[in-house]
Amino acid sequence: MDTELGMVVYEEHQNDRTFFKPYSEITAQKIDQKIKEYLEQAYKVAKKTIEKYKTTLTKVAKVLIEKEFISGDEFVEMIDNPKIIKEYLEKEKL
Repeated sequence: MDTELGMVVYEEHQNDRTFFKPYSEITAQKIDQKIKEYLEQAYKVAKKTIEKYKTTLTKVAKVLIEKEFISGDEFVEMIDNPKIIKEYLEKEKL
């Protein structure tokens, strides 16, 4: 779903001997460009998020080095409340 390409599914059909694209080369180029734009946008959001939480993520990485595993709930808890990360590290030393 895109304002320029519309709400259409652009499938490629492929079997053992033939390859068929039910759209033009120009549309294929538009699809490629849109994918590139979406990936660049997602990269920027991911980078901004990592930069925002860099200190906390570094501490969470230390917990992972010690524990080797944390649950999704533990990860969310540490991101939401970085002060508890110290507690996780202290638990591992016991």
